[in-house]
Amino acid sequence: MKITRFLALTVAFAPAIAFADLSPDAFKQLSAGNKTEKAMIEMYVGGVVKGYLNANGFLSSVGQKPLFCYDGDIDTGKAHKIATQTISEHLAKAPGDSKKEIVEVLIMMKLKALHPC
Repeated sequence: MKITRFLALTVAFAPAIAFADLSPDAFKQLSAGNKTEKAMIEMYVGGVVKGYLNANGFLSSVGQKPLFCYDGDIDTGKAHKIATQTISEHLAKAPGDSKKEIVEVLIMMKLKALHPC
């Protein structure tokens, strides 16, 4: 029963998150939401970071410079911590950008700063 409910919620929420750029406001709202919303945002951010890691693998395989240099894997929990820290830092510097910026870009910029090549 739990698996069926989880899959139903995933199908219900995934299109809303998957087809739109995520703003810092939306990230903060989902991160502060109920258990399901928190799980969805963690999975989303984890998937974004996995995508960046996969892009790095591809770039390296064709002899190009990676987006950032990190040896190993970044699990979902660590990805969420990076995203949370990044958004908090960004909003402290530019509070008016809470709806203008895109979380995925902020995460990439933070990964590049944390793990330069």
